[in-house]
Amino acid sequence: MNRNSTKSRIWAAAGIFLIGATAAACSPRVTAAGNKPLESEVARIKPGEQTRSDVRQILGSPSSRSLYGNEVWFYISSTQEVVAFFAPEETDRKVVAIAFDQQGVVTDVRQLGLDDAEALAMSEKKTPTAGHNMTIVEQMVGNIGRFNSGPEKKGGSAQ
Repeated sequence: MNRNSTKSRIWAAAGIFLIGATAAACSPRVTAAGNKPLESEVARIKPGEQTRSDVRQILGSPSSRSLYGNEVWFYISSTQEVVAFFAPEETDRKVVAIAFDQQGVVTDVRQLGLDDAEALAMSEKKTPTAGHNMTIVEQMVGNIGRFNSGPEKKGGSAQ
């Protein structure tokens, strides 16, 4: 084998490796989180027939529960994709909401997706805090003379 042929094969292999590494770095990473019950499991939940214990046995513990009003269990799952260094993008969300009456019997089963979500605008207001906002100079001057000089001054006179 000749030296030029070996060098060109090494360069070709390095080029193929570089193209493959570049393509792999740009491929999206998919992550799934939450409790995503199967469609067949959700179909087994019948309003008016099952109780809390039946739902827990079929679907497991809920991801979240309602805090106010009627008792509702939420089973929430989410799928996100991350490409290279960009921010994650949520590509799928599934929420199964199961409502119960006062006796603990299922009254309603709803399935919600990413399209059912509502965008919320965050408030730009800031809550003021109590106290005095000091400048850097005030903080530096205020600390003069506040240094602890050692353990002998803590408990009174030194022996």
